Amino acid sequence: MGRPLITEPLEDILKRDFSYCPKRGLLFRKGKECGAPDTRGYLIVSVRRKSLKVHRVCWFLYYGVWPSGVIDHINRVTDDNRLCNIRDVSQKVNTGNSKIRMDNKSGYKGVSWDKTRSSWVAREKVGGVYKFRGYHRCPTAAYLTLQRFQTEEGIQ
Repeated sequence: MGRPLITEPLEDILKRDFSYCPKRGLLFRKGKECGAPDTRGYLIVSVRRKSLKVHRVCWFLYYGVWPSGVIDHINRVTDDNRLCNIRDVSQKVNTGNSKIRMDNKSGYKGVSWDKTRSSWVAREKVGGVYKFRGYHRCPTAAYLTLQRFQTEEGIQ
């Protein structure tokens, strides 16, 4: 005949059955630690036959509301759900907190080698458009130029 239909709101189930330790970043279900890693390393938990990301549940349990954007792990460790490591941000901010690409030769975001000029070029994406910030002899100088522009424009 099947399982009985669960009509209780998800939020009520979470508040009743789960607890969150913000200092250690652990989620507990009825007193036992819970959460299993998905294919990308994020912890998930099943509630009402739905898979929920643990960091979103932790945010809800601590603040009482669901995050308005995406949850960003500040230190980029996907299973570190301490309150000091998670923040509710826009997708743009979350993407900006990503790792440097594996094919990056300069070691800095926004700095690349220009073969035609034999120099390092600094550029950044602002409002969907790339802004040229200058040519430089070393990647560190190009990166520092980017930092200067970001500070002046209040982007950071």
